[in-house]
Amino acid sequence: MFPLSGEPLPPSLIRDLLVWVCNEEQKEVPNEVLDAISQTCEGSPRQALVSLDQVIDIDDPNKALKIITQAEDVDCPGFSPEG
Repeated sequence: MFPLSGEPLPPSLIRDLLVWVCNEEQKEVPNEVLDAISQTCEGSPRQALVSLDQVIDIDDPNKALKIITQAEDVDCPGFSPEG
């Protein structure tokens, strides 16, 4: 289902992975949260799953997005997705 080449995965495959995990765990995570994770994990399935684990039980999407953003700032200081 998911390639194991060691290369970074495109956001669409990361998102598919996250949706699959959410379905298996019977959890509903807002689309904007899944999109944010898939865009900020740098193609790393592991990082995406770690991020999902941090927010999967948070009901407030804004709070979840803030956690994802803060984690990104810690991982990549000075990085801005806007350029």
